[in-house]
Amino acid sequence: MHLTKFYLPLVILSFSAGFAARDLSKPSAPAILTRMDSCLNTFNPDEAVATDAGWIHWFTKKELSGGLNLKMTRVDKQQAYHPAHKHNDPEIILVLEGEARLTLEDEERIVPQNTSLFCPPGLMHGISRASDKPLRYLIIRTQ
Repeated sequence: MHLTKFYLPLVILSFSAGFAARDLSKPSAPAILTRMDSCLNTFNPDEAVATDAGWIHWFTKKELSGGLNLKMTRVDKQQAYHPAHKHNDPEIILVLEGEARLTLEDEERIVPQNTSLFCPPGLMHGISRASDKPLRYLIIRTQ
């Protein structure tokens, strides 16, 4: 008996059944999100929130984005905005300016700008300045 004749149709049938069971309808966006003015956010240094380490700027509002966040942080007065930490959501760090010391669990690396780090849920991670020059980075995560 040739197993391919039996196995392949079974795989295709299983995949098709699972795909058909998914709800493929797209939720409609609230009326406010259909306008460019509600969705566009240009960085303005005067609107950045001052911190002990430098400043932060939130590009997206959680209440509009369904929990998706984009935050830009600048660290120029201390080594880090906050200590290494962990949480239940994945996070992406993108270094925009300066050298960063990235930590993931027990590993640490110094990286240049235009480097990203994906932080899986539940793992200890952190970012800090690796030189005396300012560090600027983006954080993308859901909450």
